[in-house]
Amino acid sequence: MTRKAISFVFALTALTLTFSPLYANNQASPQLQAAIIIKLLPLYNNLGNKEFRIHVVGAPELAKLLEAKIGSMAGKAKLISVTSGDTLPGEVDVVYLGKNLSEGTQFTQKNHVLSITGNPDMISKGVSLGIGIENSKPRVYLNLKASKAEGVDWDPQILKVAKMVG
Repeated sequence: MTRKAISFVFALTALTLTFSPLYANNQASPQLQAAIIIKLLPLYNNLGNKEFRIHVVGAPELAKLLEAKIGSMAGKAKLISVTSGDTLPGEVDVVYLGKNLSEGTQFTQKNHVLSITGNPDMISKGVSLGIGIENSKPRVYLNLKASKAEGVDWDPQILKVAKMVG
């Protein structure tokens, strides 16, 4: 395992011990999800070194936590905007689906936008990246088929920290 992957696994373990307990359906707390999302985005090569935007659907607490991260760097890319609501956005780079929107993955695939969720059950339904809790530890889930449909270019390091689904 590379240094980067080892650091990431260590950070996930530390975050688990720091943030809220297990939520329903093996869901991680919004605090843990926000921290992991920011840690994972440098592995999303599509961001490059540009400014990027996140839209959060159906998870207002997570949206507020991510808003606090505006100005943060994800590798060489800078988070400049976080919007939220119960509908899909206009132009964004990442969409977090907090609820199962049938048109959510259609939107992300059509617009080549990364989809993320905190509901592990949604990964097998076409969301690219998920964050959950498994055996009392944080778990990152990756649906490569969904990622390909969205045009996502992952850094190969993602394969060392994510469990393949779908």
